[in-house]
Amino acid sequence: MIKTKNISKSLYLVLISILLLTLVASIFTIKTKHEAYAEELGLYIGNTEVDTDHTSGTGWSYDPATHTLTLNNFSYNAEGYTVSDDTSVIRYDRSDKLTIELVGENVIKNTSNEFKVYGLYITSANVEIKGSGRLNVEVTGDASYASYGMYLNSGSLTITNATDVVAKGGATGWASDGIYTRDGLTITNSNVSATGGVAYQTSDDSAYSIGIFSDGAVTINSGILVANGQQATAASGPSYSVGVYFSGGNMTIAGGEVTAYGASTGTISAGVYSPTSNLIVTGGQVQAFGHEANASNGVSAGVYTRAYTQSAGIVSAQGGDDSTTSAGIKANSLAFTDGELIAIGTDTSVSSYGIMCDAENAVTIGENIDDFEAWGKTQAISGVIVNAVYMYGWLDTKGIEGGAMLEQNVGTGASSYKLIIAPYSAPTPTPEPTPTPEPTPTPTPGPEPTPTPEPTPSSDGSRTDTDSGVTVETSDGTTIPQDITLKVVVKTEISKVEGKVDPAKVQAKVSSKEKIAKVYDVKLI
Repeated sequence: MIKTKNISKSLYLVLISILLLTLVASIFTIKTKHEAYAEELGLYIGNTEVDTDHTSGTGWSYDPATHTLTLNNFSYNAEGYTVSDDTSVIRYDRSDKLTIELVGENVIKNTSNEFKVYGLYITSANVEIKGSGRLNVEVTGDASYASYGMYLNSGSLTITNATDVVAKGGATGWASDGIYTRDGLTITNSNVSATGGVAYQTSDDSAYSIGIFSDGAVTINSGILVANGQQATAASGPSYSVGVYFSGGNMTIAGGEVTAYGASTGTISAGVYSPTSNLIVTGGQVQAFGHEANASNGVSAGVYTRAYTQSAGIVSAQGGDDSTTSAGIKANSLAFTDGELIAIGTDTSVSSYGIMCDAENAVTIGENIDDFEAWGKTQAISGVIVNAVYMYGWLDTKGIEGGAMLEQNVGTGASSYKLIIAPYSAPTPTPEPTPTPEPTPTPTPGPEPTPTPEPTPSSDGSRTDTDSGVTVETSDGTTIPQDITLKVVVKTEISKVEGKVDPAKVQAKVSSKEKIAKVYDVKLI
């Protein structure tokens, strides 16, 4: 009986084990088949993981074959998908290029207060945004470290033929960007607005509020771009507020309208900023403004770049008020060969320049420019000036005092001028008038003289006209021939006239001693 009981118990355990193994195998088989069918696609919309079983939702759809995400009146206002301490509303982890097609009004708001907060997060792919719709991506939460409207950790961003794309970073304790892209940005025929959030830093770290930050080239072909930084404050570290901050590649503006602002900060406030790369303007209209930068090393500039080149287009650049240094354009070198350029440093800053360049590098102003104006409280232009056109400068920023024309290739000779304009047409020298010779008077014949009795010669060879009381002596001491009649109409007594008397002039009427000498061609003694 005992044996039978033991056998029954053993059999029971065996059956239970078989049943459990069968169940586990079944579950594993079901899961494996499901996973093989529902492939993960590396895309997250809100808290939804997109896979081959879930490729659409309210206001969105995804095509895995073309890697195209279509947003059609999509609306999201909540915390996003969280990985570690990062949260984002749309997250893409694949390396395949992602295309975002816009239809209707699309609004994305991330309300999270996590360490890092994103509206759109791309791990390692190029992204293109296009379409007839609108997209507003915004972080409304208060991130403790970093906040980005759109963030491309690796890859470039292209916005083409998009009606409106708006990206805003939220308030943060360190850095807030409207758009952050690692490998460059290109905008063509699109309206784009990018704004950094308020950045505050209570420790010794830095603070950044950037409209657009690109670690690669930025190209604006057409459309409208507005990029703004907001207030950035750090307890003791550097702080930056910049409209467009680019490095690792140049920024080229070929067309469209670009407006870039920096807000109040300590270290750098600039519309367009890159100390390591160049700004190249070949067309379009650009307005760039800095705001207050009040740190001891603070610089406020409309444009702050390594080298500035403009061959067309219209550019207006102005530094901010109440800054340590204010400049319309600050660069190592500047070449302006065509178009219009206005560069202004403000009167309320400690020092200000229209154009502030290193002294050893040239400020080149070409001969084909349409309009140029630079003014600053310290100098209109700092640096060596190579100008192909005449310019005009004033000693004050109001254009009142000390106006003077500046020749070509003025060098450092314009350092004292606060306002300079060009081109200036140098006045054409007026030729000296050719003297007109005095006409030779035609003698008017007088009446025939009345014969005068022959005077009695004196012993010294002179003779006296008894009517005039003038004594005339010939050059050889002889008496005047009797056929010469001397008639002088003057009542002043002349003691003696020396020289030969010209018979042709004897009858001329005179009225003074000097005229007698002139008419007679003789010398008064």
